[in-house]
Amino acid sequence: MLIKILIETDMSSKNLEIKITESLLMEDRVDTIAISASIIALAHTLNKKVIAEGIETIEQLSMLRTKKCDIGQGYYFNKPLTAEEFKSYLAEKSTFLKILN
Repeated sequence: MLIKILIETDMSSKNLEIKITESLLMEDRVDTIAISASIIALAHTLNKKVIAEGIETIEQLSMLRTKKCDIGQGYYFNKPLTAEEFKSYLAEKSTFLKILN
């Protein structure tokens, strides 16, 4: 099992973010779930945000929500978009949300 944990900082380390990469999410095993939960708990103890990359399934998203992961990204939500595609996507979703309200 390969586990990658990314720690990204800006020039001052005040804005530290901890990322859980897709390599940890790909295996739906008790140990990888425990490791993810531990990483999230540690980051929150340090008052840092956790970003999960590579979310592809509702099960992965559900587990991360249960463990209180702050931010998620991946193909479950959408494929990577260009700036123009994102503008269109955002406009479409914005219209949809207005209809729901």
